[in-house]
Amino acid sequence: MLQTLLTYLPVARVLGVVLGGLIGVFSLVPSEATERYDEQVVKLAFLYKLSLFIEWPALDTAAPANAQPLHLCLYQAPLFSQGLDFLSTKQVRGRPLSVTQATQIDKLKDCHILFVGRSATHELPAILTGLGQQVVLTVGETADFTKQGGVVALLEKDGSIEVELNITAAKKLGLTVDPRLLQFATLVE
Repeated sequence: MLQTLLTYLPVARVLGVVLGGLIGVFSLVPSEATERYDEQVVKLAFLYKLSLFIEWPALDTAAPANAQPLHLCLYQAPLFSQGLDFLSTKQVRGRPLSVTQATQIDKLKDCHILFVGRSATHELPAILTGLGQQVVLTVGETADFTKQGGVVALLEKDGSIEVELNITAAKKLGLTVDPRLLQFATLVE
């Protein structure tokens, strides 16, 4: 399913994808776990597509021939286990995408993209402090994530995923956001 989302949906469609329709496809096995799984698959697709709209200063000044990987870290996000192998085959601007699960804050220092699972949102202040001035695109899934200093929140609302972007936090880190993303995101400061 993740491969289908990434291959056939253009970026604008992925950013506006309707979860209700995706969950409806899997309604043969109606359960909260199935719906949660489907939401996580869509969020994995969003994480990959978001990486195409962001420029990291340290990575983008180095020649792609160096093949320095772009590290996507999933912190306290156990439901993301499905689809990780497929994401590991993807590239972002000529760089391989490395995907890892993390369960300890001190293991987050090499991340370029950090997804903070719902259960770890209370740890966000400690995570941001631990990252210091490292250029890390932080992504979460709770309503107050961007207000606490995270860069992007992927929020499920009325059967769809909405992208909330803290442009101030992105600029402070030196991340460059593609203007096309700004058309689809709700901006917060």
